[in-house]
Amino acid sequence: MTAVEEGTEAPGHRTEPREHRTPWIDIVAAWVVARVVVGLGFGAAQGIATQLPGTEFLHLDQGLLTWDASWYASLAEHGYAGSPHEGLRFFPLYHLLAQAISFGTFTDAALLVISNGCALVVLWLLHRLVVEQFGDERLARRSVWLMALFPAAGAFVFAYSESLMLALTLGMYLLARRDRWWWVALLGVATGLCRPVALLLCLPFAVLAWESWRRSGWGDRLARLAGVAGPAVGVAAYLAWVQAVHGSWRIPIDLQRDIRKGVQDPFTRLWDAARHVLTDSQLDAPALGFAVLFIVLTVWSVRRQPVAWWLYSALTVVVAVSAPVIDSTGRYGLVAFPLVVALAQLARSERSTWAALALSSAGLLGLTTMTLLGGYIP
Repeated sequence: MTAVEEGTEAPGHRTEPREHRTPWIDIVAAWVVARVVVGLGFGAAQGIATQLPGTEFLHLDQGLLTWDASWYASLAEHGYAGSPHEGLRFFPLYHLLAQAISFGTFTDAALLVISNGCALVVLWLLHRLVVEQFGDERLARRSVWLMALFPAAGAFVFAYSESLMLALTLGMYLLARRDRWWWVALLGVATGLCRPVALLLCLPFAVLAWESWRRSGWGDRLARLAGVAGPAVGVAAYLAWVQAVHGSWRIPIDLQRDIRKGVQDPFTRLWDAARHVLTDSQLDAPALGFAVLFIVLTVWSVRRQPVAWWLYSALTVVVAVSAPVIDSTGRYGLVAFPLVVALAQLARSERSTWAALALSSAGLLGLTTMTLLGGYIP
């Protein structure tokens, strides 16, 4: 893969791509390399485990179905009724799709097919969106590789819902560019059924809807309002089901709040994380590193990306670090795709591109190893 400096197109300005080349070589290669790196992480974890006889490594034994993936596996096989009460904090779309394509059997495999299949779709949609937004094939290819090999991208390999959520989100942005707002609304509902953080999409899409509001007729305006409300409708639909079946729509929210230990303003939370890392514990180090990187990328992208892009990044980062527990900051930011695109915009020279890819790959390998040994919560 080569990289040269791209131009300085204004955010939202669409130009013709600078070169015509099938993106599938980069898309498939990046997808495969990412899984090789994760496989190396499994090998490293296994090698470390063999040096510690008598020590149990539960997450290594669970493999690709560990941490939150084990919850999805239980829900896909047994449903909410047959799973612990805490399973209600996981929204239903991912495991319901696994049930549907597996006909209730081999649900573990179905979860992995969806996660890894959607990861491939994500890379294609990201390439398409970057080309349409910035008119730069090289930037699109860099974005694809950095997305695939980002240190938190193990979530695209394990049985997690991030790749499904991101595929739906990228689809919404692409369709909004093409003024297909009823389809935006449909995908928006799906994002709301996938993860509660889909609510963060409402504000960026309100910005997109407003950009052409005055030039639109009433039918188009109605479609835009539906697109803006779609994620909220999806979230509300699941909470309404919880209310009807379990007596309180707040159960998923309260369960998630218990996991994150409440709410804390992001400034003091990052200060606490830095103090702990420097004094008595390094458990917050990966999350702190992700948070600092995401903040820098968000600030840098304000004048280089459309408002609806960097606003989504900013909202995601604020929510990710606004709790005493910030373990999953990396994969939250991964779903906020403009952050990865901003990293690709920064890595404009060939040397900086390879440096970014090398560091990302090393991070992906290291975090995969730590995840399987129980030292990192993805």
